[in-house]
Amino acid sequence: MVTIVSSKAFMTMHKPWYEHPENPGRIATVVNAVEKVGYDVQWEEYVRDQDEGLKIAEKIHVRGYIDYLKRTKNKTPCELDPDTYFVDDTLELALFALNLSYEASIHARRSNDIYLVLLRPPGHHAGRAGKAMGAPTQGFCILNNAAAATISFLEQGYRRIAVLDVDVHCGNGTEEIFYERNDVLNIDIHRDPADFYPFTCFPEQIGKGRGEGYAVNLLLPPRAGDDIFLKFIEIVETIATSYNPEALVVSLGLDGYLGDGLSDTRLTSASYHSVGSLIKKLGLPTVILLEGGYSRGLEYGVDAFLDGISGRRIRFKRKTTTPVLLLKEYLGTARDIIRRIGWLEK
Repeated sequence: MVTIVSSKAFMTMHKPWYEHPENPGRIATVVNAVEKVGYDVQWEEYVRDQDEGLKIAEKIHVRGYIDYLKRTKNKTPCELDPDTYFVDDTLELALFALNLSYEASIHARRSNDIYLVLLRPPGHHAGRAGKAMGAPTQGFCILNNAAAATISFLEQGYRRIAVLDVDVHCGNGTEEIFYERNDVLNIDIHRDPADFYPFTCFPEQIGKGRGEGYAVNLLLPPRAGDDIFLKFIEIVETIATSYNPEALVVSLGLDGYLGDGLSDTRLTSASYHSVGSLIKKLGLPTVILLEGGYSRGLEYGVDAFLDGISGRRIRFKRKTTTPVLLLKEYLGTARDIIRRIGWLEK
């Protein structure tokens, strides 16, 4: 069973003063798609008291970054960087989203079930001090929601958390935050960053110190289709079986969907159905947080994803658009590195 949570605040607050893909209309679009296929949304009342959100933020981000956001509030409207706008209620909404993410893990543990939180602004590019791992911008993100959910699970006594990020852009902020930890396995399927934002998170970036081997980056080549994505989901299942996590956090980006607008990948409902099916198969307390997705992905990707979680078997016409040589090259690179760090049999 999946509980879907959102808030009307996400549909009205943190609104850009110019045309921008990350805007309140995203939540209206995805909620409409969810309700159209028969799911109910549990509406959370917006809480203006941000003290709890700040306490959570301090567990994830450095104090200097939080203070910077507080000071920036007095200069709004403005931009943190060319991608990331900031208005008078941005910080308040980001803290509210952070708190919802943290609490979702508590609910998921109590019910041993799945919580999908439809929120914004997204968070997976936000590192400890904002920009992460050398990325040029924060990519629409303010505070890291996936990190909040993960830390919440850890504080409840779980010792092995898996984070799966399927946004077409690498969750470089999440990867940075847990890069030196061995109690969080971060698996990220994303477009090759050689010529694509955030221009980091390559296969050879596998973690550091105690965390070496606990960062897994699976790269989609240009024009990637369902063919290679489905192969990666098989690899993720194998790694998860080996790691045996106690809980799961998913950064659900739907922006890899064909025609969504911000990438050249050509994923369809088949790919997102496979992610949902994997979550169901793992059967773990799970928190799923909305990251990217700006048009078609929000309309069609989320439906297929929920069908996968519910166990509905649907025949899809898969897009086998990945150039054959690239498919072999990218799969081969991924398997070689994952074998080397020990998650696949040598």
